[in-house]
Amino acid sequence: MSGDTRHANGPEQVQNGDMFNYEELRQGLLNEDGQRKDGRQLHEMRNIFVRTATASQAKGSAYVELNGTKLLCSVFEPKPINKTKFKYSLRGRLHCSVKYAPSGNPKPWMDFFPGIQEKVMSKRILRAIRPAVCRTEFPNKQVDIGIFVLEHDGACLATAINAAGIALAEAGIPMNDTFTACSMVIIDNEFYLDPTEAEEYVAIKTPDQFGINHGIITVTVLSSLEQVVGITHSGQMNGECMINAIESLQKACDKIVSEIKKALVNDVTANVEMHEQQEVQERVVGGGRANGVTN
Repeated sequence: MSGDTRHANGPEQVQNGDMFNYEELRQGLLNEDGQRKDGRQLHEMRNIFVRTATASQAKGSAYVELNGTKLLCSVFEPKPINKTKFKYSLRGRLHCSVKYAPSGNPKPWMDFFPGIQEKVMSKRILRAIRPAVCRTEFPNKQVDIGIFVLEHDGACLATAINAAGIALAEAGIPMNDTFTACSMVIIDNEFYLDPTEAEEYVAIKTPDQFGINHGIITVTVLSSLEQVVGITHSGQMNGECMINAIESLQKACDKIVSEIKKALVNDVTANVEMHEQQEVQERVVGGGRANGVTN
């Protein structure tokens, strides 16, 4: 039988190239001392930097930086729901929009499609934060949440959820509790807390036929209530591995919530001081006007 003369015929049996690259990629994640590329142990997290009131036009905003992962979140004041698209509801509606900066897109070898990834991430964020927001407090209204990813180096979903929680709190949106999120990857039955982009790639590309636990898992927790309200995972994990990962992520969320509460307290303190200064200035101006009239 004659072959196709218009194209170069490949071999009849083709093997997946990921199987050849997997061991090399996995071994490249750790150095000779068993530490990760950035010097962390497997159970260590990166330092988180939080700043509030970063967008003047938004009611609440936050900037969150996790070393190479940097993003902005803006929350706008509740507005009436579009009657032509949605029916009257006793519960308010949350709308999330995620956008990646051109320089913040994941690397091309991560099979990144901006439109698809942004929609998937928006849905995952909404699924995680809905249980924490008291939507009955703003019936038939919509709260818009905008997230702009400046740079992406792993744990982007968890960072976005944390930023959304800070921005919602600063905007005064009623919530049941402060919520935090943390991510972890499982590679060859080992837990990598707060993963980088390269670690996430290896966890996703692990061939299933190896018969080992692998994948990415992100957990969202209500801090004071100690309740898990959101779990997002992909890959191959058995029940025991899933339970151990969730327990580890819950402990990690307890460390994150202290930094978030500190940022919110600083924001409230700054607002109080600003209002006090404005009152003093108004009194001085008012006193000066009164003295001018008297004279």
